[in-house]
Amino acid sequence: MRPWPSGKAGGCNPLIPGSIPGGRFMHKILLKLGRVEEVDGKKRVISKEERFTISDTSKDFHAAFCIVPQAFLETGGKTSIKGQEFVCFPANKADVFNNLKKGAQSITLKDAAFVLGQLGVSSKSVMLDAGSGSGASACFFSQFVKEVVSYDVSEENISVAKKNAARFQSENIIFKEGSVYTDVSEEQFDAIFLDVPEPQQALSMITQKLKIGNLACIYSPNLTQLKEVIAQLPEALHHEKTVEVNERPWSLKNQTCKPIAPDIAHTAFLCFLRRIL
Repeated sequence: MRPWPSGKAGGCNPLIPGSIPGGRFMHKILLKLGRVEEVDGKKRVISKEERFTISDTSKDFHAAFCIVPQAFLETGGKTSIKGQEFVCFPANKADVFNNLKKGAQSITLKDAAFVLGQLGVSSKSVMLDAGSGSGASACFFSQFVKEVVSYDVSEENISVAKKNAARFQSENIIFKEGSVYTDVSEEQFDAIFLDVPEPQQALSMITQKLKIGNLACIYSPNLTQLKEVIAQLPEALHHEKTVEVNERPWSLKNQTCKPIAPDIAHTAFLCFLRRIL
């Protein structure tokens, strides 16, 4: 049996383990605390901190070094197993977003949050998202707008995106199979987010479908692609800016403050276009 929550037509998604109606997640964060001991007068790291996102708390969690019992995952708190301390607590939406099944080029939280702020959307906004990909961008934006309409030419991508939307408990996303260049049937949108191979082909659609005065964002891994967009920009669209958002983590351990080299330095360039005519 597949349970389904009630929702808007086209925006309903099947419930999956890890979510319940009403906005509360069953997802849990299991944190294995790091362990430091003094050896020969020096502090040594015996085990590093590890974090796990648990989507199904109805069964035991099998870690590489021990089994964490289901009862502890359900109740949460702090416990010790085989000399290793664990803390378990409820996950929030950012945790679940980071744990969604994603493709090679899925938007990150740092970029999504910046885009959201720049587009100036509200709880009354209707937003166009394309291509759907894993559904990560549609899921993120769905928290802050009235409705997200998401297009993708791949049936497989749509299937993955719907599963992620169910995991994220997004009931205000409408997924459509079709080309954002030619198949958008809706009249107008308050904001547009594009992550597509040839964004210059979408300029005509943006001119027709974006409300005057509002913004579209093109998410692109390289500047060559965006140069094509600017070269073909119609009179009705104004290039507001193109930016790269960098995240720089820092280590604050052992009274030493130093930056940590991120695993991924560059994610994408964000090109913002405003419809002015």
